[in-house]
Amino acid sequence: MNTAAIILAGGEGKRFGGELPKQFLRLKDKEVLLYSIDKFASVVDKVVVVSHRDYVKEVEALKKKSGVDFSITIGGETRQLSVRKGLISLKEDGIDYVAIHDSARPLFSINLVKSLFEKVVSCKAIIPVLAIKS
Repeated sequence: MNTAAIILAGGEGKRFGGELPKQFLRLKDKEVLLYSIDKFASVVDKVVVVSHRDYVKEVEALKKKSGVDFSITIGGETRQLSVRKGLISLKEDGIDYVAIHDSARPLFSINLVKSLFEKVVSCKAIIPVLAIKS
């Protein structure tokens, strides 16, 4: 089974405010986007980061910093179009299953990703639902 992750990092951070979108801000010891890249790279065969055209240089800098070999694709005007562009970039790679993830949500576990890929084989599509902890 060939797997991939599309990490959507095309947000501009307008609602969040600040100089940079939140996926480029540091959380503890590294940028938010790097947490997702590192976790998925340890599980899947290919990682694609879909970036806003204005932040490609920032994503390229993170690629050099991370040491993870991932692809960078320019996103679309909407989340849906960005997912489509990510999927198109995988067209020739023989990928069987794809995880689609929002880069600004880095606090997931590698075990969750592994279990989703194990389960998706029997049901063809899967969405994780986690209980909120208070």
